[in-house]
Amino acid sequence: DSSIQFLLGSMYKNGTGGVKKNINEAIKWFEKAANIGHYESQYILGCIYRNGFEGIINKDYSQAMKYFQQAAKSGDSNSKYFIGLMYMNGEGVEKNFDQGINWYQLAAETGNNTNGNNPLAQNNLGWVYTNGIGVEKDYQIAMEWFKKSASQGNPSANYNIGFMYQNGLGVGQNIDEVIKWYTKSAENGYAQAQNSLGLLYKVGFDIDRNYGEAFKWFSKAAEQDYLEAQINLGSMYHAGQGVRKSYSEAMKWYKKAADLKQSPIAQYNIALMYLKGEGVDENFKEASEWLLKSAENGFSNAQYNLAMMLINGLGIDKNEDKGIEWLKKAASQGHDKAENALKERNLI
Repeated sequence: DSSIQFLLGSMYKNGTGGVKKNINEAIKWFEKAANIGHYESQYILGCIYRNGFEGIINKDYSQAMKYFQQAAKSGDSNSKYFIGLMYMNGEGVEKNFDQGINWYQLAAETGNNTNGNNPLAQNNLGWVYTNGIGVEKDYQIAMEWFKKSASQGNPSANYNIGFMYQNGLGVGQNIDEVIKWYTKSAENGYAQAQNSLGLLYKVGFDIDRNYGEAFKWFSKAAEQDYLEAQINLGSMYHAGQGVRKSYSEAMKWYKKAADLKQSPIAQYNIALMYLKGEGVDENFKEASEWLLKSAENGFSNAQYNLAMMLINGLGIDKNEDKGIEWLKKAASQGHDKAENALKERNLI
């Protein structure tokens, strides 16, 4: 019985029902069910091979596509969505926007939630029409798809509707609508919406500035390892906005962003804290090392500051030639102070 085989596969995949987790044993049972047309097993096998599994099963896009296509023949909308995604991304197939959009539409349009009306596909169709990927840009059609997806509670679609209102894409700019849709998304745990809400409240974008609300939403997004929110939360602690000033907390969040995602902005902020002795002993050598990391990641402010330290020998060995190289890199990105420094030396 395919449903029993599927259940056994699920138990081995998750390590439930008194059995030890064993993905190879799970695949064996899923394959038995898949071979007699059990579409849920076909779909799960597609996901296992598309994503790989805990370092035990390697990604195999051709196997993933095979199982998704089998499940799609039974009408499974999730599999149709993933076939579309694989064509859009060129995963195991040649990138083909027409095919991708066709599969998204098959997943998004027809039947009930099993056979269609897929909120992920609807949201991605909205994104396709917003950005003109394989189709002419059409903000009205995009909004229709986002709203269909949002009506099923998709927090990404809620965010995208807010983004459309914030930027006046096919609708008039409306801060009340922005806050409404971002909040819906943020309350459902969508980190990008949480960070965007935080920015609105921090900057006071057509609303009253509210550092407490900004801090709250940055914290929620930062806890999900959302890079921009980690930097923003660090800056709130750094400046004492919406929370008691704490250089140690600022450093903690900057370092999370710097270590996990190699953020050049976070690396630069850490360097500044060492230069100024904020919460740490003033340490020009440590500062120069963080500036170098940020500069190598292309951040022009870091390139300029590192250049000046090298040219003047501030805490590190003087090296004017190397400093000029970093000035030129910063200037090439339009950094005004770097350009002026080069002009003073008759180098541009």
